[in-house]
Amino acid sequence: MSFENVGTAREAVFEWRSEAFQDIEAGEWYRFAPMDEDDDIDLLTEEVFSYIRYWRNVGSPSDPRFELAADSLRDADGVPIFSDRQNIPNIADIDCDGQLDLLIGRLTGTITHYEEIGRDDDGLPRFRLLTDRFQNIEIIGTFGPGGNPGGAPGAPANPVGSLHGANTLALADFDGDGDRDLFWGDFFEPGLLYIRNEGTCERPDLDLVYNATPWEWHVPIALAAMSSGKHAASEVPFAKAVPVSWLAASYAYLVVPPPKATSTMRSSASYS
Repeated sequence: MSFENVGTAREAVFEWRSEAFQDIEAGEWYRFAPMDEDDDIDLLTEEVFSYIRYWRNVGSPSDPRFELAADSLRDADGVPIFSDRQNIPNIADIDCDGQLDLLIGRLTGTITHYEEIGRDDDGLPRFRLLTDRFQNIEIIGTFGPGGNPGGAPGAPANPVGSLHGANTLALADFDGDGDRDLFWGDFFEPGLLYIRNEGTCERPDLDLVYNATPWEWHVPIALAAMSSGKHAASEVPFAKAVPVSWLAASYAYLVVPPPKATSTMRSSASYS
C-alpha cells in the first residue's frame, strides 16, 4: 500500500495512491536504503523465508522505479545472508569508510554486523561477517512474568535471560554530533531503546543507554548498563528518595569495571 505526501516536508498531507506499490512483493517488512552511489534511494524487502531482497531504483529521486536486483544479499562466498523474517535489518555506512555496514538484530538480543567488501560484476554488494556481537551489545530481559517487573496478569513466566520477539534497528545522528546513534525497537520492550554513539563517525563507540521505559524499570536498567561499563540516563529521575540514589551509586561503584585504555570498543550494556 502506498500514500503520497501532497503537502510539504514540514506539514505532510498523505493521499492514498495504490494497494500494491509498483506491484512489489515486500514479504514481512521493507526498508528504503541507499545501496549504490547514485542520488536515489533503493529498497530492501524480506525474501521468503528470512533473506534480504534488493530492489534497485532505476528511476530518479522524484520518480522512483524499482527493479529486482538480487533475490538476497550475499556474503563473500555467495551464500545468502540470513535475517529472521520478523527482525528488520538496517544498512548504512556506520564507520565512514565508504563501505556499507549491514546490522541484523537477533532474537538473542545481540546484533550481527556484516561489512561490504566490494561489488560483483552486476554491481551488487558482497559482505563479510565481522561479528555476531556488534559493540558487544546484548539486550536481555531479567524481570518477572512477561518481562514486566510488576508482573503482567496472565503473562507466561519469564525466566532470567533474553526475551525477544520481532525487532527493528534504526541508525540516525540523533544528537547532531556527526556520527550515527542506534535505536532498538522490540516486541517485548515497553519503549524505544536509544544507544548513543560516544565515539566518532570513523570509530563508533555506542556508549550510552538512554532509558525511555516506564519509571519502574529505570533503576534496574541503569544498574545493568553501569555494571557493563556504559553510561546510563533516564528521561525522568529514577529515584523517589535520596537513599535509593545512594544505593544505586554504591552498587555502581562496586560493580562497574575499570575502563579499558587500549580500545574504544567497550563492553556494551545488558539491559531490558
